[in-house]
Amino acid sequence: MLAAYTDGHAIDDSTGGNVAQDARHLQLDRGSSDFDARQRFVLSYIYELPFGRGKALGTNWGTTLNRILGGWELSGITTFQSGRPIFVQLSPSNQNSNTGSTRDRPNIAYIVDFNIVHTTADPVIHNRRDKTIYLNPAVFDIPPRGTFGNVPRNYFDGPGTNNWDLMLAKNFRKEDLNIQFRMEFFNAFNHPSLNQPNKFFDAISFGTITSTLLENRQIQFGLKIKY
Repeated sequence: MLAAYTDGHAIDDSTGGNVAQDARHLQLDRGSSDFDARQRFVLSYIYELPFGRGKALGTNWGTTLNRILGGWELSGITTFQSGRPIFVQLSPSNQNSNTGSTRDRPNIAYIVDFNIVHTTADPVIHNRRDKTIYLNPAVFDIPPRGTFGNVPRNYFDGPGTNNWDLMLAKNFRKEDLNIQFRMEFFNAFNHPSLNQPNKFFDAISFGTITSTLLENRQIQFGLKIKY
């Protein structure tokens, strides 16, 4: 068994070469990097089931029973990761500064500073029945033409990841010949790892999730022969 846990925070003022919203106040673009993932836990494991000759259960099994129930192995990789940042923006240029900015932003109901956000309602909808609705549009509004929006860059986090890849294998051993039949399950529990919601406030689908980050469950079989 091997486990790894990471607790980190990547911060910058530009990701992907985008132009700052306000060239006179570059510090307002300081925030989480687009690739930031605050927490990540990965567990990998291999376990030989204790059934069959030479194991805790089934030491005295006959040949037929041992061939059926002995020699099984379970392994997998389990991953939990917090969500990536969401950069809430406006799709057309609104502040009219001709800077070529692709970072125009809406306003949020109330902000103390660009490190701590205080709003009359939570921008992220928690405990929602419809899992595709993620951001609350009532918290935001479009700033007056020619002004800058005050939503912090990459302040809100998207959905996290919960993924299990499992493998069940049957090992056959005879003298110098080892044969392994493998059944591999990717996203074994078919848990939907949701993608980022639509980040453009002026879009009809703002705040909704229309795709998944990972594939649905996939199953494949394999045969491995080793001399």
